[in-house]
Amino acid sequence: PEGVSATVTIRVILNPLQYVAAGSTNPVAPYTSWATATPDIQDAVDAGIVGGQVLVGDGTYAIGGRAVAGGVTNRVVAAKPLALRSLNGPQFTVIDGGQTVRCVYLGDGASLSGFTLTNGTADNGGGVWCGTTTTVISNCVIAGNSADDGGGVYNGALFQCTLSGNSASGSGGGAYGNLLSNCTLSDNSAAGSGGSG
Repeated sequence: PEGVSATVTIRVILNPLQYVAAGSTNPVAPYTSWATATPDIQDAVDAGIVGGQVLVGDGTYAIGGRAVAGGVTNRVVAAKPLALRSLNGPQFTVIDGGQTVRCVYLGDGASLSGFTLTNGTADNGGGVWCGTTTTVISNCVIAGNSADDGGGVYNGALFQCTLSGNSASGSGGGAYGNLLSNCTLSDNSAAGSGGSG
């Protein structure tokens, strides 16, 4: 007879943008400014929303690790559709797998732009594994990675990328199962199809 009352809190996000800074000493979730940026790319990706962006400042990112289906560990897992991009390009922003993990796992609808991906290792796609051939990677340097197939990249659409010094024990030293546009491939090696398979 007295009725029912409820309180609902609605949070409006005007700028769906998360920030990452290698030297940050004051990370505060959800990392919506440089002053509260996280030093861990994965933290920002986790805090990001579908359709949002993660902006990464200059530096080498060699911390963190998350396993995905199949048990392969990745430095960064972007399983939801968001854009992961660097502030100043691949000359200044590096994701390093440390010869122990894959650099980046990109799910359907995720994109990656402006990074150097190096020292990654995995069963497929030591530098990057993409959910589909339409997952977009642009303006990246993918170098010194290794895998069974796709030493540098497995799947994905690559635009204006450089793939060099990657290796595969199977096929596609640089890339495997990819669409490549305006990309440079050099010094990649594999048992079959050293550049791209």
